[in-house]
Amino acid sequence: MSLIARISSLSQRDRITTVGLTLTGIWLLLLFLFWLLVPAGDGGRGGIAPLITTAGIILPPALVWLGVSLARQLAILRAEAEDLRRRLGQMHDAPPP
Repeated sequence: MSLIARISSLSQRDRITTVGLTLTGIWLLLLFLFWLLVPAGDGGRGGIAPLITTAGIILPPALVWLGVSLARQLAILRAEAEDLRRRLGQMHDAPPP
């Protein structure tokens, strides 16, 4: 991979990470607001409710970071494909031996 492709890949990673951090921060803010504004219940929670609550808290940030990871890999693959196209063009334009 050429130096320019690596630099563009790294700059894309920084933007992707910023988006992931922003979305995670928004989710945590919404959870905090929900916790503050929801009236207190009867306290008799049992059964599957704690599992569903835990899944509702953990899964959205996990999906956001899965998307961040996939976007990073996609940026790397695009940079590598661009580099390969450039090299193939150079090979095609080179005189035969």
